[in-house]
Amino acid sequence: MKRGTIMAVCVGASLSLLMLASPQQVHATIQAPDGWIYIVGQQTAHGEVDPVGQLDVLGCDLGPLGCLPSTGEVTLDFSDCPDITISMQHDYPGLIYRSCTLVGAMTDANHYAHFRIVGHTLRTGCSPSPGLVKVSYRGMPRGTLKVACFDQDGDGVGASDLSLVLADLGCGVYRSRSDFDGSGTLGPNDLSIFLSVYFANGSNYGDIRLCP
Repeated sequence: MKRGTIMAVCVGASLSLLMLASPQQVHATIQAPDGWIYIVGQQTAHGEVDPVGQLDVLGCDLGPLGCLPSTGEVTLDFSDCPDITISMQHDYPGLIYRSCTLVGAMTDANHYAHFRIVGHTLRTGCSPSPGLVKVSYRGMPRGTLKVACFDQDGDGVGASDLSLVLADLGCGVYRSRSDFDGSGTLGPNDLSIFLSVYFANGSNYGDIRLCP
């Protein structure tokens, strides 16, 4: 499967612009678009976090011959996304919970930080879906990601979430939380992607350990 990357590199004292490469590594045929992150559930209670939500971020300190043998923390900041709440305790290895709106992960030997984030939307009907996730490397802002969320009510992905996605598709106003194909519009393809995740049963459970 293709491996998606967000590149945040350090050259001397200055950081390069964030660059988005190929689509992120995902489960089956589901691929989040460039510049997006999927918020997901878990296959079982406190079990494997749905691989559909896999996001791999490349954080690299550059030397004369390429990446230096160093590590750094990549953080994802959800403070500008008031309709998204994330789990306070993540079962995905290596994920660091910093606050109700901030998670991080250290880069590995290959300079990648890996994320799968459990959470759900806070919404009523066609309520707004504003905000972008802010990406930083070593504390320096590197760019932003849009966010879409499969579990829209906190009980895992099920029939009630289907109803909420259909409500977004029918409300006549764009809502990024249900834009699963990243097209900037809501339509049949978003519904198709949601149903693929629904029937794959990878996000059956939400998480009660959520921020208020």
